[in-house]
Amino acid sequence: MSGTGTSVGQLVDAIGAFAPWHWAAPWDQVGLLVGDADAIASRVLVTLDPSAETVARAAAGGVNVIVSHHPVFLAPPARFVRGSGGVGAVVASALNAGISLVAAHTNLDRHPDASNALASLLGVSSCGSLESSLATVSLVVTYVPAEAADRVRSAMGDAGAGRVGSYKDSSFSHDGHGRFVAGELSHPVNGVMGANTVAEVCIEMTCPVPFTTRVLSAARDAHPYESPVVFASEVQMSRVGFGLGCVCPIDPPTDLATLASDIAARTGVAPRVWGDPDAPMRTAAVATGSAGSLIGDSIAVGADVLIGGEVRYHDAMEARDDGLSIIELGHDVSEWPLVPLLGAAVATTPGLRYESIDIDTPSIRWWTA
Repeated sequence: MSGTGTSVGQLVDAIGAFAPWHWAAPWDQVGLLVGDADAIASRVLVTLDPSAETVARAAAGGVNVIVSHHPVFLAPPARFVRGSGGVGAVVASALNAGISLVAAHTNLDRHPDASNALASLLGVSSCGSLESSLATVSLVVTYVPAEAADRVRSAMGDAGAGRVGSYKDSSFSHDGHGRFVAGELSHPVNGVMGANTVAEVCIEMTCPVPFTTRVLSAARDAHPYESPVVFASEVQMSRVGFGLGCVCPIDPPTDLATLASDIAARTGVAPRVWGDPDAPMRTAAVATGSAGSLIGDSIAVGADVLIGGEVRYHDAMEARDDGLSIIELGHDVSEWPLVPLLGAAVATTPGLRYESIDIDTPSIRWWTA
């Protein structure tokens, strides 16, 4: 470590504890993308975008860590040259200034407070998650003698298995009998040379796919057998507590035109609206950023309108034809409410002084004529 104090790596770990990195979409780039994990986080800027202007402003203000919602890139650029333009130049400028770039993107989008933050800005209250897609997880299974079951469960839990929503160490066990033939070079913990039937406990625990290897290793290391059976398979699991978007009742009910006007007054921008201005609005689906992937979920929960950052043209046309109105706020407008939430995540970093954290206020860089 290059000094004493809170490191960039510790800051990254704190954000990951707040909004776990494995919640991010497979295509996303999250965590420490540019910089040095061992560097001391002396001053942190929390913002929406790690643009060239943001890096220059950070460098002038003595900031050495930028924590942004959007990653500096989704696909790594071919060149990192200052003055060449594009994200490669942004990365080069950050490195030259000694600034680390950290992003919490779709993992933060799935935090329970993320869509609630936008809903609060819009004047509605969440009554549950919107996203219904399944999450891919690993199911880790092993067979142990009863006297070792608690030790193996604990080791798997410590490695990251058994976390379901706000619960941890979740597992399922059932009793059975293992059968094996011990060969000449084997040393069975239970049983004798030759054929054996022994009482065992089957332990099943889920874990995020990126944790699979370490959970398997933890189970094997805690297992009393010299050749334990420990395996994992990828399964589909319903999302618990970390879905995109939220469902919000509109109380009192209103029409689409009035709702859009109220949202314009609350956000300070003129939204793009799809649908009949007189259509009754009783339930809203609210999502930050690109909301097109949640059109099907919005229709499934009976929402009258989907309010989000943006929706592709043809998707919006089809949604309107299916009876779902759309209100597009602008991608950045819908996600600025997440910046204070990200700032709260940064503030959980042990040893990081609150006065060393700067949280940007909304800055809309586009305008309408």
